[in-house]
Amino acid sequence: ARPLMLDVRRPTGMNLDRERVSAIVRSLLSGLNEDDLHDGEERRLFRSEGALPVGWGLWSMVFLSPEGDVLSIDPGSNEIERSHDLQNLAHVLVSASERYPEFRELIPDRPADAPNCVICGGTGLHHLSLPGMSPPSCALCGGLGWVWSQYRPPN
Repeated sequence: ARPLMLDVRRPTGMNLDRERVSAIVRSLLSGLNEDDLHDGEERRLFRSEGALPVGWGLWSMVFLSPEGDVLSIDPGSNEIERSHDLQNLAHVLVSASERYPEFRELIPDRPADAPNCVICGGTGLHHLSLPGMSPPSCALCGGLGWVWSQYRPPN
């Protein structure tokens, strides 16, 4: 299967807009009820953080805060890491768009100078997966298939 971001078509030049992310998160939260959540741990963290559940990252549960920040929560220790990093947010938007299609339009366009991800070779997918399951997103590019140039910010 091709990564979702390769099937998304948008005008070029669209920037990652944290205010738009925040507006979508707030809209989705207003219509979300606990029956929409996958399991007890997701429900517990949704209640305690008031954030939109995205799913599992590499080692933690991932949520989007109403402010548009990425929350990574280790369910074993309940430690919460809050990220304001735009590249991290872009990675989470790729996975969030599978559960919430409203985020698809916000996945940033690939800059002309962005190289293919060296881990996945541009596919956006990890090369290993469990039998019968779709391959997970690449841990380096987050499913984008490319990485931002080293000295260029994402916006």
